[in-house]
Amino acid sequence: AKAALNHLTAVLAAEEPHITALAFRPGIVDTDMQADIRTQGQGVMPPELYAKFLAYQREGRLQPPEVVARPLIAVALHAPHAWSGRFVAY
Repeated sequence: AKAALNHLTAVLAAEEPHITALAFRPGIVDTDMQADIRTQGQGVMPPELYAKFLAYQREGRLQPPEVVARPLIAVALHAPHAWSGRFVAY
């Protein structure tokens, strides 16, 4: 799905020259999905993958949504048109 979104962004940039289309990777965000994985993932997903998600929180690697929202808003409002079609990672 993520690769498809990147390709869709490139197609939009090529076919709609009057818009600026970007794909944005926010990094590892502490969403409800992360909490669900930590509380419900054990026994449902491969142990090494479950351990990886637990480590994100334990190691302080999860970003609060409001922290990630700031650069996303800045990019959405001020990205140069030359970036259209690109993948932007935070």
